[in-house]
Amino acid sequence: MGARIFVCVTCDRYSAGSQGPSRGALFATCVESTARGLPVTIRRVECLNGCPHPCNAALRDLGKSSFRFSKLDEEDAADLVDIAVRYGASSDGAISTGRLARKVISTYVRQKP
Repeated sequence: MGARIFVCVTCDRYSAGSQGPSRGALFATCVESTARGLPVTIRRVECLNGCPHPCNAALRDLGKSSFRFSKLDEEDAADLVDIAVRYGASSDGAISTGRLARKVISTYVRQKP
């Protein structure tokens, strides 16, 4: 099964005077374009609870470790998709987040039984 990337499309809803699509929606469009043809599904969600540090995305799947990233921008889309492909191929989600390690805001490491 391919990986799912959850992207918050309401980020940056608290910025003053914002018009048009949110930063999160623009980022989701960029990630969708980058992931085209790869075993990755992009899910647009209303919130990932990272409002103080907008542009959030998460990788999570049943039985695997999970990751939430913040402060993402268009330059991070390719790295996020690469991480998601490796995450989808892993049995437990224990992967390196590479260049995006500094943007990981939370993790849940699944303990093996």
